[in-house]
Amino acid sequence: MRVVEGDLWSAPQGGYGLASMTFVAESVTESGEEFARLCRRFVRQVRPGGLLVAAFMARMPSYRIGGGPVWPAFPVDTAAVREVFAPHTERLRLTRVPKDPTLPEYGDDGMVLLRASRRTEHGPGGRG
Repeated sequence: MRVVEGDLWSAPQGGYGLASMTFVAESVTESGEEFARLCRRFVRQVRPGGLLVAAFMARMPSYRIGGGPVWPAFPVDTAAVREVFAPHTERLRLTRVPKDPTLPEYGDDGMVLLRASRRTEHGPGGRG
C-alpha cells in the first residue's frame, strides 16, 4: 500500500484502488451542492471497481470553539450520504454510529460510515 496525501482537485482521477475520507466533505461547507460536488469528486479518485471508505459527522451544525472562528458544516444524515453516493457506487453500505456521550459536545448526532466501490462501466446503472 502506498499512502498519497493530496487534495481532491489536484489528484489524478481514477488513479487509485482505494480512497479514504474522514470528516471532510461535510466539514468544509454549508452548501448541500458543494458537499455533493466534493463527494462525487472523491468517488472519481478511484478506478472503476475501486474501494471507497468514508466517515461523516451526522447532523453536525456549523460551530465555534471558544472565541475562535465559525467552522462551516453541512448537517448530513444517512439519507443525504446515500443520495450522493448511490448513483456512482456499487455495494454501498452505510452504517449509522450513535453519538458517544463521553466526547465533547459539538452538536453532532454520531457518525455515518460508508463503504462502497466505484461503479464499473458494466455495473447496474452504467457509468460511474
